[in-house]
Amino acid sequence: MKQIFFSFLMIIITESAFATVFTGKVKVMRGPDSRPCLLVTMKDVTSVEGGGPWFAIELSRSSFDLTSSMLLSAKMADRTVKIHTTGGGVAECSNLPKISLVEIM
Repeated sequence: MKQIFFSFLMIIITESAFATVFTGKVKVMRGPDSRPCLLVTMKDVTSVEGGGPWFAIELSRSSFDLTSSMLLSAKMADRTVKIHTTGGGVAECSNLPKISLVEIM
């Protein structure tokens, strides 16, 4: 039991150690092209986790509808959002940084 707990704790620590939070307004939302992803950029964010300006949400994600709706609502209302990333990329989306959480401010 202790081994399972410590393994779980290490996953949480590892995940949060590489996660990043970006605050700003949604600039561009691009629908799926050949990749099964919604791509997003933010105003004044030119580099996400050492790459270009794009974030990704995979279409297969269980919370895709909710997350994409929140981003679209924030864009339409010109509201500030916080986008949390996982610290990892989405393989099927050219390894673009994966959105783990969206908060509308």
